[in-house]
Amino acid sequence: MKTLSYGLVGCGMMGKGHIRSLALCEDVEVAALADPHEPSLAAALEALGREAPTFASHTEMLAKEDLDACIIATPNHTHADIVCEVLASGCDVLSEKPMATTIEDANRIVEAVRESGRVYQIGLELRYEPYHQRTGDLIAAGRVGRVRQLWVKEFRGPWMRKVEDWITQKERSGGALLEKDCHHFDLFNWFADARPVKVAGFGTVDLVYGSETFSVEPDVLDNAQVVVQYDTGAVATLMLNMYCLEYLDGLELGVIGTEGYLQSSASEKSIVLARRETGERTTIECRTPESIRRKSHGGAVYYEHLAFAEAVRSRGKPVADELVGWWSTVVALAGERAVAEQRVVDIAEFGPPPGGSRSEGRVSTSAP
Repeated sequence: MKTLSYGLVGCGMMGKGHIRSLALCEDVEVAALADPHEPSLAAALEALGREAPTFASHTEMLAKEDLDACIIATPNHTHADIVCEVLASGCDVLSEKPMATTIEDANRIVEAVRESGRVYQIGLELRYEPYHQRTGDLIAAGRVGRVRQLWVKEFRGPWMRKVEDWITQKERSGGALLEKDCHHFDLFNWFADARPVKVAGFGTVDLVYGSETFSVEPDVLDNAQVVVQYDTGAVATLMLNMYCLEYLDGLELGVIGTEGYLQSSASEKSIVLARRETGERTTIECRTPESIRRKSHGGAVYYEHLAFAEAVRSRGKPVADELVGWWSTVVALAGERAVAEQRVVDIAEFGPPPGGSRSEGRVSTSAP
């Protein structure tokens, strides 16, 4: 089997996570690295464990290297320009989430994917993690009945440090609900299997961790609660806090349906499933091998790379494609707007995906 040649654009913390995860994958190779920040390049080379061509820009890398695909792990506000240029060069793309920081840029990426005909996968890696796939399978099999309520609770410590602390600046990150919670809005979209119609939210910037922790004063939300209503009547609630002293049970997710409920803990990698009529209660373990879990994000990045390589080889459509990315971005942007303007936001304000959508009635795709 031909070894796939990848270029890595962005060599910070997430870039190194991709390198560690790819080290477990067969027949793929990180062939070149691009980042204008020399310390990040040096650290990425160390993580790679061997020499590789390095470049100060993705443009230079694309001009000099023969690559099958590029992994984009740069600050959020740069995603659209880089993704569109890489697609136009003839490379497939695995881009970190969020898709973009504005609806205009998200639309531009959807159009670029369709015009290029290349494989585009958005880095919503929870789509590929076996633990969340099992959750999706249980819901799709009707084990909780018709989905009526969903929630995610993540109470944790502060943002991790980035180069120039861009993640704490709304202009560059798009805001906390986009940077962090596009993952969770995607889970809602997937598990509700319906179209979001309205978003309400409340949040503040308490600056419990401010300039004493970061090199710049954060202006992104550090706590919020967001409610999403779907066209089926299902309602999803996000609870986020970024200044707890410690993680409280990791990420907690719950789904209540007409026939039962499930509740899961990411730290425990277990799902409790209860059936309403019978009173049956089952605990399902979904543990990831330690050798995989430690690479990045509990192992989810490794699983998304397996799926990406398969899509590149087969020329198939990824599960987390441009439309999945678009919908997760729109719900997050609606949440940011709802908090900022103190009103209920209609998803229709953002318009439909460019060129119409095969997911006008549903915004999720089946697990692979």
